[in-house]
Amino acid sequence: MNYSKDSTSSQGQKSSLKRAPYSDFFGTYRYSLIGLFLAIILLFATICFDLDLFEKLVELTIQIEFLEIDEFILPIVLFLSGCSLNLIRIARKRYLQNQRIEVYKNMMLASNHVLKTCMNQMMLVRLAAEETPDFDPEMIKLFDRIVASSKDQLEALGKIENLSIDAIWQSIYDHSITEIEVLE
Repeated sequence: MNYSKDSTSSQGQKSSLKRAPYSDFFGTYRYSLIGLFLAIILLFATICFDLDLFEKLVELTIQIEFLEIDEFILPIVLFLSGCSLNLIRIARKRYLQNQRIEVYKNMMLASNHVLKTCMNQMMLVRLAAEETPDFDPEMIKLFDRIVASSKDQLEALGKIENLSIDAIWQSIYDHSITEIEVLE
């Protein structure tokens, strides 16, 4: 995802959509590149200092053979590999969840923009109704209450921090007009 210009939300806040050209590549292959970098450093250190690390590892396992610790090396490596894979999976889930939240927030901004534009256009209908002599003034008051309630609901939806189904519906119900209020 390379974006060429900043976008501005309906509240005038700048969104951080501008990214470096290779940020996705380095973000995706970050650990592979770190591993490659460390492997190259280890290779140069081995060549420069004439180290034979693998032979030293073999000598170490032979020295600790009498303690029977060498049998634990493979299970420990397998356990740590499993832990690493689990951590990667959890990080991937968090990343995807954060992406979903970002998409939700942007969808809310877009839907707020569309609905607020619609409400502004409905205000033209209200002005025309006010100029019509036979139009019931109570209907204009009802229209104003409905528009205010809709505005409150949209603002409440935009302020939700806990993205759960219950929180979304609760924010709508807390700011809605009941049928009794409409008939009054």
